[in-house]
Amino acid sequence: MTRSSVTVLFSDIADSTSLYAALGDLPGREAVGQALRLMEAVIEAADGRVIKTLGDEIMAVFDAAPQAAHAAMTMQERMTERRVKMDPPLAIRVGMHTGMALVEEGDVYGDVVNTAARITSLAKPEQILATDATVAALEDGWHDRIQSLGPHTIRGKRGTIDLCEIIWSRADMTVILAQPQDMADSSLAGPRLHLQHDDTRCVVSGERPRCTAGRSSRNDLVIADHYASRLHVEIEYRSGRFILTDRSTNGTYVQPKDGDEIIVRRDRLTLEGSGRIGLGQPPDAESALAIDFRLEEPE
Repeated sequence: MTRSSVTVLFSDIADSTSLYAALGDLPGREAVGQALRLMEAVIEAADGRVIKTLGDEIMAVFDAAPQAAHAAMTMQERMTERRVKMDPPLAIRVGMHTGMALVEEGDVYGDVVNTAARITSLAKPEQILATDATVAALEDGWHDRIQSLGPHTIRGKRGTIDLCEIIWSRADMTVILAQPQDMADSSLAGPRLHLQHDDTRCVVSGERPRCTAGRSSRNDLVIADHYASRLHVEIEYRSGRFILTDRSTNGTYVQPKDGDEIIVRRDRLTLEGSGRIGLGQPPDAESALAIDFRLEEPE
């Protein structure tokens, strides 16, 4: 048994339960297996070691943080390429942490493993989360891809841990890099999209460029309805626009305040003005399950 510094990475398939429900047991198992094999190949190509697979999740270890970060980005890119060909689409989330670990006979033990697993559970589909310890171990060239998310409480840990998101999408990079570095409050002057379901509110802007809605409790807006998928829809701020992306089984219905209803199925739509969003069914005027949206332009 040896003790050494490693970066532990976990990657799991988001909402695999819905995948099995939509495809059936055998096709669902094959889709998950293909995704796991893709991730394993990426990890090995980045000089990482697959420690184990747990259902729809992979645990891997890397000797250096940049190797882990490169693997995480490549996995997200490859899964995005595959997702456009899949029905329903499949997404992964990734978490990683760097620290001292006990290494014995091909396995890894210690707090670094537990912390990496907890961080992965906080990640949203298509997201890469890393601790400040991992970010500190990256070269300067990574700084433009790092977005600080501030301190977070991690189950089983005392105090808080600073988390960061590693931006892998070029579209998301454009949004971040377009913000002047010497104007910390520049995003406050930009447009804001207000979303509300029941008593829960979410504001999408340059400060917070992403909001998710669906049946899973991990979403920003939780819609407790059987028509809603676990991850049903994402709304993102990109280059001054608010893009709604449907990731569901039953589609997303958008009813602008002044306009005709629009049905979005595995596609994207730019939200404008105000209106209501229905997950899996039309957003009736009196529906308690709908999401109200309102675009606020800067004065």
